[in-house]
Amino acid sequence: MTTKGQAPPENVLEVDDLWIEFRGGRRRAWSSRSVVRAVSGASLRLERGRTLGLVGESGSGKTTIGRAVLRLNTPKQGSITAAGFRVDHFRGAPPAGYRRAVQAVFQDPLGSLDPLMEVRQILAEPLRIHFDLDAGQRRARVRELLEMVGLSSAHLTRYPYELSGGQRQRVAIAKALAVDPQLVVLDEPVSALDVSVQSQIINLLDDIQRDRGISYLFIAHDLAVVRHASHEVAVMYRGRIMESGPADRVCGSPRHPYTRLLFDAAPNPVPRSMRPAHRARRFDLPLPEIGVDPTPAGCPFITRCPLRTAECATGFPTPTPVPAGGEIACFAADRVLKTTEIPTAPTKDAT
Repeated sequence: MTTKGQAPPENVLEVDDLWIEFRGGRRRAWSSRSVVRAVSGASLRLERGRTLGLVGESGSGKTTIGRAVLRLNTPKQGSITAAGFRVDHFRGAPPAGYRRAVQAVFQDPLGSLDPLMEVRQILAEPLRIHFDLDAGQRRARVRELLEMVGLSSAHLTRYPYELSGGQRQRVAIAKALAVDPQLVVLDEPVSALDVSVQSQIINLLDDIQRDRGISYLFIAHDLAVVRHASHEVAVMYRGRIMESGPADRVCGSPRHPYTRLLFDAAPNPVPRSMRPAHRARRFDLPLPEIGVDPTPAGCPFITRCPLRTAECATGFPTPTPVPAGGEIACFAADRVLKTTEIPTAPTKDAT
């Protein structure tokens, strides 16, 4: 924990060798429960005042990591340090300092906001719990929070069901900001919104980050949103971090075979202009026969990878640095890194 008088750590979030498992069902009434491994050896770093985008298919484990940072999941192994607190060391209820420093915005604001409370009550509740403010100070702070997220005082007496989806998400963001957090975990914060509203919310988060220096762990499956919103990106597949690095490099010049496949699967609004980049990312190779059955310790992408070898079935590769920044976890890294580089497009760092 950071004590008074000490300089704050450079990284607001550090996840090291994180393993998370869940108990599954029983094949038979008398058999033991199965074990579902949701996250396998994940490591992440998030610097203060920046955004880390965690992207992957449904079931990849990205939300599980976010819930572990929020202390909603208990890791089997590994460490999590968030805002100077060792989250994996907590026993029982987390301390109040951690609950102020780390906040969350979830996908469904209608489900995360109390339907029996007016907006003014929703925003005043964390102020009442965490700060010694009188009623007048709380009212002034609530109005300040509403103004910060682009809502007017006319919304103070409304209930969540009386607001649009974008307005509800703005209230959820205001509630998270009420206690001046250092880190906000954003779990699919715009996936339930219209495209035009998505852009407004992303721009709002960007403005708040510039003004207040907050860090975001941005969890999403929409590659275009992650590319626009993040400084760094980590790509997950079946509980493993396959590739990580600066957003402009990962999104503009993906190196891991899975990352390339993931970006090629995304709808392309200008296919003709992007055709050369698409061809450069593709591996036009047949799936080789490896003669070895995949094992849980092996690379989870082995059944779909055109560069697989027998080595991929027996272990997971150590991340290899990429010259343009970041790392990839691939035994064929030497072959991947020799492929033609793809021009990068502007992302959050370039805007």
